Amino acid sequence: MSEELIIVRENGKPKGIRNTAGYVCFLREVSKYTGQQERYEKELAEADTFANLFAAAPELLAVCKSFVAGMESGAALPKQMIVKQAEAAIAKATE
Repeated sequence: MSEELIIVRENGKPKGIRNTAGYVCFLREVSKYTGQQERYEKELAEADTFANLFAAAPELLAVCKSFVAGMESGAALPKQMIVKQAEAAIAKATE
């Protein structure tokens, strides 16, 4: 498996994604303005969702690769549509 990605938070907000070598990406800062509490909370939730998905991407990719390898080896009857979707996801993630 690839190196673990960690979400870096600053003041409770996701700031970026890093591994032991350093930052992989920085996330957009969510600004808070008077009278826009609903927008602020929504954007903060979206930033958290993105950060979690990004940090989990290596594991998600590994699961997809294992699934496809199992299907191709005949370990189970392949469902062609699922296999094609998984292969497309792997191709997109490794471009």
